[in-house]
Amino acid sequence: MENDTGGPSEGSRTHKGHGRDGIRGPEVGKRPPSRTQAQLQPTAEAAAISPPSSASSVTAPSNPGHGPPPSSGLPPSLHLLQLRPGPSKFAHVGYPRPMASINSLPTELIVHIFALGVQDEADPDSVPPGSPKFEVLVSHVCRYWREVALTASNLWTTIHFRTVPHMHRAEEYLSRSGRMLIDVVVDTTSETEHKPGFTLFRNEFRQVFSIVTPHIVRWRSLSLKVRDLQCKAAAREVLSSCGSAPELQRLELWHIENWGNAEHLFDAIGPPPVVVFDESLPSLRSVSLIGVNLPWRYSSFLRNLISIQLALHSNDVRIPYPDWYRMLSESPGLRSLSLHYSGPKNGEWPEDRVRLEELREVSLTDMDSPEYVQKLFSRLYMPNVSTLKLEAPGQDYSPLLHYFADAPQEYVPHSPDDDDSSSMEVRRGPVFPQLESLTVVILESDKDGWRAFLRSSSTLRQVDFDFSEMSDGLFDVLFEVAGQSGSSSSADTDMGSGVPSNGYAPAPSVLLPSLRSVRFAGLTSHQVRAYITFRRSHRCQIQKWHLEERIRDAKMIKWMKETSMMEVILPESAKFLDLSEVVEWDGDEEKERIIWFKGEDVEDDDDLVEGDDEFVEEEDV
Repeated sequence: MENDTGGPSEGSRTHKGHGRDGIRGPEVGKRPPSRTQAQLQPTAEAAAISPPSSASSVTAPSNPGHGPPPSSGLPPSLHLLQLRPGPSKFAHVGYPRPMASINSLPTELIVHIFALGVQDEADPDSVPPGSPKFEVLVSHVCRYWREVALTASNLWTTIHFRTVPHMHRAEEYLSRSGRMLIDVVVDTTSETEHKPGFTLFRNEFRQVFSIVTPHIVRWRSLSLKVRDLQCKAAAREVLSSCGSAPELQRLELWHIENWGNAEHLFDAIGPPPVVVFDESLPSLRSVSLIGVNLPWRYSSFLRNLISIQLALHSNDVRIPYPDWYRMLSESPGLRSLSLHYSGPKNGEWPEDRVRLEELREVSLTDMDSPEYVQKLFSRLYMPNVSTLKLEAPGQDYSPLLHYFADAPQEYVPHSPDDDDSSSMEVRRGPVFPQLESLTVVILESDKDGWRAFLRSSSTLRQVDFDFSEMSDGLFDVLFEVAGQSGSSSSADTDMGSGVPSNGYAPAPSVLLPSLRSVRFAGLTSHQVRAYITFRRSHRCQIQKWHLEERIRDAKMIKWMKETSMMEVILPESAKFLDLSEVVEWDGDEEKERIIWFKGEDVEDDDDLVEGDDEFVEEEDV
């Protein structure tokens, strides 16, 4: 915890039983001696006393102070490496203690295991305070692992600045990473949250970039977050003078600040933007601009992109439509488009359409108006979008949902040999005909628009709806059943196009017949039970129900027992994970189960706590 002076409290850099960086562990083995070819062959005696080779049955020699404690806190990536203490079978005959089985692997395999652990680690900004970084953790397990880790350059390529001690750590990481490409993350604080001597603010900003700018030819990604106008001014100076970054593939620039009123916002965006990186980022593939605008005419590097995220831009600083059209037209491989109160500058736009046939993910948050979105999307052809996220507060989005359900898609000739544009006809259909995943966080709409959109989305397999932030009555639409034709061929109607070929044919009259996984919030226990029963009665069972744990009351528990419903309760740590990837089920895939998760009323773990971050040990430097 912090002391009253704002600096690290006494002893805050160490934890009980650990080293100075709070993550040193006891040694569990030594570097294996060189062995001859004959020694590598197992003897009959060794085969008789050695346990089977298994990640879960590795036994370490019994020796006080050796091996990780039962509650070592190893991350999931190290579970395969965790040793179970056991009696030594060699002690009574004077044989040398056997090395840990992991150390018998070739060094290349150990390095690969370590690299997988680093890749599996969460984004630096989402890691809970006090959690050591994976690469530092494994380098403190034993002497041999330390030697392997320190010589593996690919483990030290994330240069993350969030506190003052991270500047010293970064120098060590840059040395260990050798010539590898690096990912630079700089997260500064605001004036109200600044802790002198600990967090990064105005005085530390240029020092941070003086450390990493000499390595700009190795930058693979840059994520820069500022929360202060003076820090933003320093960022403009640094990025306009640093030169080209030839290997930079991902650029994220954030300016997040509480303006208080529109006048303060105007003052902040008033200074004209500066040309960054000498207008030379030949490898750029992903760009995120949150509260930051560029000199769009002099940003020719915005091309060949696969991911675009634009957020928090007032209309006067948004990208002009000609530059928007050029950016999209020159990025035919674009796969992700995210807009949060942003997009091209509103005005008179030409009618030409941009074909984005590789686009798979679209996210819309707090847009100007439904009319603006419809105007924008009428100029985009996106037939293969599979994932849509919608957060639409404050306005009635019913007309836009009707448009999503039935809109002009393509202009096709009456006959293949007819090139006369005057004889072209319009092909209508859903804007997202291949939609598989839908997330709705906030939505104001009437039932008609909601119903039309869902009925046009028969290919949906996964939904995430928060009904607490949606208009009343939208949940009831899910129970509606259209009139059935009574014919066995009814599955060939428009609702049948999304029916999976998995051995059974759900009733085509039910909304969303292909659903396999749902995540609902804002419902009561009674509502959830009613919908599960409804889906069962129409032979449209849903395999995964992600539900808030708060509705797991006595009636729900009794109902689950009576209906043989399986359930899984996620641990507290699961709030940092993607719920769609948390549970891997080994049983029957057609079996229903409820996966309980914590609601949104969990404590915020993003606050920095002095002394909780890892520090590089003095002997490492």
